[in-house]
Amino acid sequence: MRQRICLIRSRQDNILAIYIREFFKLSGFIIRDIVEETSDGDLERISETYDYVIDRNVYGTSFFIPHESNEYLYERVLKELFKEEEVLEEMKILSKIYEENQLFYYLYNKGNLKFVEEYYPLSHTEKESTNRRKEAMEMCLEKYQKAHNETEQYITQCGNGGSLYCQYMLIKLRYKINDISKMLGKGRVYRTQNMLKRIDKLLKEEPDFVRGSYLRGHICVADQQYSMEAEGCYIHAIYVMLTKYMNCEDAAFLYYQLGRYYEKQRKSLEDAEFCYEKANTLEQDSYRILYKKALMSRRHDNIQEAIVFCEQILDVLGKKYGKDNLSAKQQIYQYKCYRLLGDLHLKSEEYTSAESAYKRALKISETENNFYGKLGKAGCFERVFFMCMPKQPLYRELVRCALQYGDDEAARDYLEKMKG
Repeated sequence: MRQRICLIRSRQDNILAIYIREFFKLSGFIIRDIVEETSDGDLERISETYDYVIDRNVYGTSFFIPHESNEYLYERVLKELFKEEEVLEEMKILSKIYEENQLFYYLYNKGNLKFVEEYYPLSHTEKESTNRRKEAMEMCLEKYQKAHNETEQYITQCGNGGSLYCQYMLIKLRYKINDISKMLGKGRVYRTQNMLKRIDKLLKEEPDFVRGSYLRGHICVADQQYSMEAEGCYIHAIYVMLTKYMNCEDAAFLYYQLGRYYEKQRKSLEDAEFCYEKANTLEQDSYRILYKKALMSRRHDNIQEAIVFCEQILDVLGKKYGKDNLSAKQQIYQYKCYRLLGDLHLKSEEYTSAESAYKRALKISETENNFYGKLGKAGCFERVFFMCMPKQPLYRELVRCALQYGDDEAARDYLEKMKG
């Protein structure tokens, strides 16, 4: 089966690239994002390695705002990639559902909602914050459900049940609907057993369907009754990547997810660390993987190594994306990185360095993100975005720094700001 795409783009096209990636991930493709000026020789090599290649000649320029048209993906990307393939007409329908429902915006912001919920549960936050998050979650749920119903209707009407990509999108939307519904305290909308039956049917037809095994793992993790099955799903996906394809860099995200499973579900930090190390070996410029490595180094009290990983993260975010092109999630990681750097320096009793890092984190927490400006959408999602970068914990640590080097006036100033 054909399931691997390489996206080659310049760093100023960061948000547009995410727009493209989210659609293909939703429809079951593995998509690798390369940010560089690629020579003709490299392009030829990549073309031989991947099933499809998307470059700027295909997707256009960064001045195009996707949400202004509901046919951008079809006209600029899908027609070029799939050409005369039978699946082209179906991909046109799926892209229309994706674009008309502005799923990109809700899929991407939902990740921020998940981050806030994990670290700041609704029951532990003030009323205004709780209302904002619930509003954002309800909006996501509404959009997901509408897109799901349209996808299901198409599958019913097309007679042949739709291709693997169409079926995958339906199951993925059900998984996401359940996830948001659970965050809202409403319970599951779709039964785990039925979702597993559908995904197992796809995997029986295409055993090498990597995203299928990956999604099956996610579905199992979300239900305690099936959570132990998730490990096998992720391992099978990794096995397919390493045996079927010569270019194994794409397996990095699978090792990362298996590491998260061991860390969050099994509470096995040793196994998690092994997976993060494998992921980092395959993809050395992933800020998410590097952040996990930094946390693991801190756990082993290897402070200097953790600092080096943080510096690598900031270097990647600067060189690969540029400070003016960071997406919302990338800016959050930039904030988290400076906050972690502050903690590391504080532990080493390097108080001025810690203070500097916390101040950088503060500045980032107040910086508007072009993700919302370019799309012309903000509202509750942008407010939730800023909630992902809280200031109070930074001011608390800044008070400690000021007291350590004897600046009582600065300590009082930070304390007032923390209370405010």
